[in-house]
Amino acid sequence: MAETFAGLRPVHQMQRWLDGEIYQKVSRRAALLARHRQRFSPGQHRNGPAQLVFRSIRAQQVSPSAWEVCVIFTDDQRTRACALRCEAHRARWRITALELG
Repeated sequence: MAETFAGLRPVHQMQRWLDGEIYQKVSRRAALLARHRQRFSPGQHRNGPAQLVFRSIRAQQVSPSAWEVCVIFTDDQRTRACALRCEAHRARWRITALELG
């Protein structure tokens, strides 16, 4: 997801792992960030794609079929925090809640 927000990965590649409501939220946020990148930093990717660095990842199992995760990452522009909840769904994990700071 961090790669989607940084403009390195198209949002449709995340659809399999995102709950429907979360997919819409990520799509809207990715589009907003893409417009912002084009408007305020048109030469950002002149030397290749944005650098994406993960600063911290914390995960806690809250039930046998659910985990809550906090990720702090930095792209070329800023540092962000992302909190999400992953739940087991039909033999795979899906993100069912997401907050991006």
